[in-house]
Amino acid sequence: MNQDRAGAALTSSKSRVMDRALAALAMALVALCAATQIACDSGAKTSTDEGGAQASTATQPEERADGAEAAAADDPVEAERLVVLGGPIAEIAFALGAGDQVVAADKSAEYPPEAAAVATLDYYRKTSVEAVLSRRPGRVLASEGVGPAEVVDQLKAAGVEVTVFEEPHNIAQARERILKVGEALGRSEEARGLVAEFDATLENAEASAARVDGEPRAIFVYARGPGTLLIGGRGTSAATAIELAGANLVSGVEDFRPMSAEGLIATRPDVIVMTEKGLKSLGGVDKVWELPGMSQTPAAGFRQVVVVDDLKLLGFGPRFGEAVSELSAGFANLERAESPQ
Repeated sequence: MNQDRAGAALTSSKSRVMDRALAALAMALVALCAATQIACDSGAKTSTDEGGAQASTATQPEERADGAEAAAADDPVEAERLVVLGGPIAEIAFALGAGDQVVAADKSAEYPPEAAAVATLDYYRKTSVEAVLSRRPGRVLASEGVGPAEVVDQLKAAGVEVTVFEEPHNIAQARERILKVGEALGRSEEARGLVAEFDATLENAEASAARVDGEPRAIFVYARGPGTLLIGGRGTSAATAIELAGANLVSGVEDFRPMSAEGLIATRPDVIVMTEKGLKSLGGVDKVWELPGMSQTPAAGFRQVVVVDDLKLLGFGPRFGEAVSELSAGFANLERAESPQ
């Protein structure tokens, strides 16, 4: 028994020695493979940076050697590396659960924070083809207006699938865009769910609008510093939000138009609607009343400005209903000047 134990112990000892030797050999092989892989990755990256789409195609099989990506490769849509150009498109893609696929976005992707974290590309109207290709995307989802004009054709010529979504001008088109992005991502069911949430927030906004008395006269001012001032008219998401929130849009123009002092005074707004970035670009609320013609408006008499997050208010994105509710809350307790006789 003792010999058996001794033999067993010896055998065990020899086994341990053998195991250690094999382990050491395995470690050496792993280290060698790792070094080789790093060299391959380094070469692939250099090739990608220099060669655009051809290099991109060459690197994909290596990436899919990873377990998670290999599993995702069962569904071609799931496996694609995405670049998104346009804040609302990025917001929709993340809301649909495709955030893990997004490898880069442009600077207008400010929400959710995960999108902002990969918003390393220049503004989508000034897209660099080289910068996009360096992210090795399989597909680019872009908002209408992506530029410069030749960028879409250049990306397609490089072998990247590009889908451009029209910018909505009303609620129905906003719903349709969500569904189309969902279809492009193979996430139609999630898109229908997001549309349902979109509609639910709008219903809540309608309830909030019912608490606004007397349709205050409102105007939207888009600002990027005192030298860039536009009035938002019909067909813009800001104008639609203002009307849904229970106010009377008094701009009297279509789309965006340069703001003039005479035009502003003539509209006699009770309240000025702005975005957070717009207000910040002017230096705060006090600077609003220094703009041409602003001091002669009823809004200036009570210093009434309602401010909403840029991406929430502009672009008919998934949180548009929230913007309407916030406007309604701002309109609910406004002071009103007496109408001129």
